[in-house]
Amino acid sequence: MRFQCTAEHVRARCDGGDDSAANIVAACRACNGLRHRRKKPPSADCHDSRSRIGSPS
Repeated sequence: MRFQCTAEHVRARCDGGDDSAANIVAACRACNGLRHRRKKPPSADCHDSRSRIGSPS
């Protein structure tokens, strides 16, 4: 099985997020799509804690 990664904004640009490295994480294409199809997507803080490995430098 192969996974494709996408760049995911932790806090969406429409919600005031920016394109900085601290606001972008790698997410598999399926997980990213699932997040956006949910009736109530997880908050940015919740998504960040699930998808970020280590602290940003």
